[in-house]
Amino acid sequence: METFGNIDLLKLPKTAFLCSRKAPASAVLKCYDWATAMREQNRCVVSGFHSPS
Repeated sequence: METFGNIDLLKLPKTAFLCSRKAPASAVLKCYDWATAMREQNRCVVSGFHSPS
């Protein structure tokens, strides 16, 4: 079996996160703080970002 990347991430609890391009700055800051907390807890976050283009 051949793999790329850190396969240990597959063993972690996962959270999906989608960010809207219409999010206000106050929400963006809260999301950044949340993402930082997830990293510190060794959580795996799968994310997507809706861009204006």
